[in-house]
Amino acid sequence: MKANVLFFVALTIVGCSSRTTSDETKFSNNDITKVCDIPLPDGYEREAIDDTASYAYFLRNLPLKPIGSPVYFYDSTECKAITNTYAVIDGIYTGGSEWEFSATAPVCLESEWLFNTKRYEELVFRLPNGDLCDYNRVEKGEMFTYKDGGLHWYEDRSTKPVYTHESFRAFLNLMFMDGIYFNSAHIALSKETENVKLSDLRIGDVFVRDGDYAVIVLDIATSANGKEKCFIVAEGIMPIRDIYILKNRVATETNESPWHYVSEINNSSGGYTIGRPDYNFVTIERLK
Repeated sequence: MKANVLFFVALTIVGCSSRTTSDETKFSNNDITKVCDIPLPDGYEREAIDDTASYAYFLRNLPLKPIGSPVYFYDSTECKAITNTYAVIDGIYTGGSEWEFSATAPVCLESEWLFNTKRYEELVFRLPNGDLCDYNRVEKGEMFTYKDGGLHWYEDRSTKPVYTHESFRAFLNLMFMDGIYFNSAHIALSKETENVKLSDLRIGDVFVRDGDYAVIVLDIATSANGKEKCFIVAEGIMPIRDIYILKNRVATETNESPWHYVSEINNSSGGYTIGRPDYNFVTIERLK
């Protein structure tokens, strides 16, 4: 069984209805409570997702805080420097540590999905030295310490397996609070993923810049003629608490739309410009 590098949160995901075509003139901000509620550009349709247990379905149905909600750091202070936030994702646990940075956001989202779908054996973090920190192993009566750049496991029969959100949250805190995973989230993205082309973009793919900065694709729509794609991305700012959706400010600083168009991405300098002019990403990664 492969080891994914990831996250989790106890969410109840109720799928969107048939709102797959453009609704921009039909719904107000008060109607936007999930990613799939975000209005489409005229002439676009969301790509179909048949598997309601899939990661793509999970991401498209993530709950959102009310439009206009502020973004917070790990210590609950407001981040006023973020000016291109469209919406903040609600209910995703990212820990409470100063050691978490933007590459942690895709890890947290993937972990949340794995936990919700009871794929506990895949909730594994890979450290830079190759050690695997396994949530399932902890639930079955083992514990670890971090010393000299590696994990040291020992028996811990003081707890019984419960597989609750609280027990997983405690596991994440061990990883993040001590900075164990601080230098490995970007390594996880590189070792547990494969490079993909922009033309093959899918929900869940991650745009990566300089190893430690990343945004993740939450939704994709296609034009009626099939010639153009647009997509929604989210990020977390270091040290993160909130994960939030980015507005597309590449063309203009006043753009309020969260939809980013493949045709608009500037690849002339060997990277992908997403979100705003200085957000230049080098590669697109997909979990293997």
